[in-house]
Amino acid sequence: ARPPRLAATWNIGLDVTFAVAAVAALRASSPAAIATLTPPDAAVDARRARPQAAGAVTARKIHFVSLGCPKNRVDTEVMAGVGAAVGLELTGRADEAEVIVVNTCGFIAPAKRESIETILRLAELKSEGRCEQLVVAGCLAQRYPTELAADLPEVDHFLGSTDMLRLAEVLAGGAPRM
Repeated sequence: ARPPRLAATWNIGLDVTFAVAAVAALRASSPAAIATLTPPDAAVDARRARPQAAGAVTARKIHFVSLGCPKNRVDTEVMAGVGAAVGLELTGRADEAEVIVVNTCGFIAPAKRESIETILRLAELKSEGRCEQLVVAGCLAQRYPTELAADLPEVDHFLGSTDMLRLAEVLAGGAPRM
């Protein structure tokens, strides 16, 4: 068990069962609202498979970093479930991921600073690694969307703290930047 601490970083992977269950519960309670988040099977299959040498196929990978409070941890687990539901494989290594999601904290100066530093560090993987899509979610994106969009051109999408289920739309390629 990890000791609780503000602005702790967690790599999500083992808590997918909870996240998938949360998404399933949401679907059961509000199928009309959630149905629009599930892409057609052909789109899921296209995103799930990436060609490799000699005809081998691997799933696209997604990496999560959760900063801040326990609520962010739960929100990140839900987003991990959304990623799994559309066919992405979770990885604990940012350098292996085509999609990286940073769930930020934006309430105290040290947490804001850690969030920005983490975003900038992971943004380097867009030019040096496999990362094709960098998503910033959470409180910082909720509080400062316009400022972040202007100052962080390397970020592809911003999702506020109440937008976690919109990650499916982002992964499908049909979401606006903010």
